[in-house]
Amino acid sequence: SACKKQLGEDQGLLATHMQRIGRKLAYFVPVKLLKNVNKISLPTGDLVDSRHIVPTVLTIEASEINNGIYQVPSNIVAENFPGARSVEIRFIADV
Repeated sequence: SACKKQLGEDQGLLATHMQRIGRKLAYFVPVKLLKNVNKISLPTGDLVDSRHIVPTVLTIEASEINNGIYQVPSNIVAENFPGARSVEIRFIADV
């Protein structure tokens, strides 16, 4: 609900599942095909104290998604996902 609230009135997508392997995070968004620019709301503090989990909204252009996966740039990971080494967003038809 916090992620949905972060999007506000804007149309956007929500990650419904997360996978963690060590310090690598993968968020799953149940969408098969994306066009143009998309806003996605994600929780950000999964590797730290749960009191620090704050949603963030990323704006992603469809051209940056490769084979259904968007690799979040390292500078955005450092700013928004404390403790994470890498973050990717996977767009899939069904989770």
